[in-house]
Amino acid sequence: MGESVSDPAVAGGQQQPDAPPTRQCVSCGRRIDWNSNACPYCGHDYRMAQPGQAAPQKERSMLPVIGGVLILIAGLAALGMGVAFMAFDAQDFEDWVDLDELDVSLSELDDILFTCGAVVMVFGVIGVLGGVFAIVRKHFSLAVVGGIFSILGLGFVVGAVVGLIGLILVFVGRSSFNE
Repeated sequence: MGESVSDPAVAGGQQQPDAPPTRQCVSCGRRIDWNSNACPYCGHDYRMAQPGQAAPQKERSMLPVIGGVLILIAGLAALGMGVAFMAFDAQDFEDWVDLDELDVSLSELDDILFTCGAVVMVFGVIGVLGGVFAIVRKHFSLAVVGGIFSILGLGFVVGAVVGLIGLILVFVGRSSFNE
């Protein structure tokens, strides 16, 4: 910080008329050339936007929003599939499946259907939340997790495909997220 008086640009605290214009660095206090983009001593960058000038707005893509809507739809489909599993009665499957061959009783099949329905509903809820996060472009990682769970929820198979497309769109539009 000790500036020498022998500096030709600053003799006696006054700037000489034939010397190039200088300014004092706001970071380290040393004299630097007025046209410098950065202080050669401390590296402070002067290329920042000046007060009163708006920083250029980042181009925001619609891909996360579209992907979020698709993930939301896939999550809702998974919720519907979970409700359907929970609503099924094991007796509805007697015509389709030989329970003796599977070595499963009707009450055990009811429990399996209920448990699968509950798991798929949880996947659907996580998928819906992920879709909402993608639509508002916040928390990229939570949007991705929701997309993955919307795929795992299957959603009558169509939901898995829609969720996968939504997840891809969210990944492509990652730069539009506000983290």
